[in-house]
Amino acid sequence: MKEHLIKYAEYNLWANRLLAEVVSGLSEHDADQSIISSFPSVKKTVLHILSAEHIWLARLSDPANVQWLGESANGAIGDVCAKWIAVSEKLAEYVGTSSDVDLQKLMTYNDLRENMRGEPCHLILLHIINHSTSHRGQLITMLRQLGVSTLPQTDFIAFVRLNP
Repeated sequence: MKEHLIKYAEYNLWANRLLAEVVSGLSEHDADQSIISSFPSVKKTVLHILSAEHIWLARLSDPANVQWLGESANGAIGDVCAKWIAVSEKLAEYVGTSSDVDLQKLMTYNDLRENMRGEPCHLILLHIINHSTSHRGQLITMLRQLGVSTLPQTDFIAFVRLNP
């Protein structure tokens, strides 16, 4: 199981880096431009992915630092993307340094509505990566709407082919 989770965490970091490179190249105007999607702009979508990865990682590794970043992480689009990648790097590191026992452990936490929840660590990790993948797809669509025509291939199989 750990081997698969490491591969997924590495994939998440790889795909996030590819998209962060494109997004960082946007003007602030384009990054903030209103686009109909789950979140109203590219920057808000990146902030959401960053905040979600951050809060889940905190729940797993640093319960004293559990907070939704949201607008507190706002700034220039390049800075937001740098924060996003830093959290994704920490997530990959967390997976790589976790033991098989750690990955099986039931993790209890309060959700954003203060409801007590609990799931095994490995399922939470799969959720984090799946969540980020979903929003990366939205970013691709949003970038196309902004006229960006050269976009990276971020499918898992593309990563596997480059990193067998």
